[in-house]
Amino acid sequence: LFEYACHEGNYSMANILRGAREQERVAAERE
Repeated sequence: LFEYACHEGNYSMANILRGAREQERVAAERE
């Protein structure tokens, strides 16, 4: 799904995952 050539991409991936977790948390609070 994701392909990175350098370690910088790994930081981006971590940020994407953290952002997804944050969205899930906000969505859960709304229910």
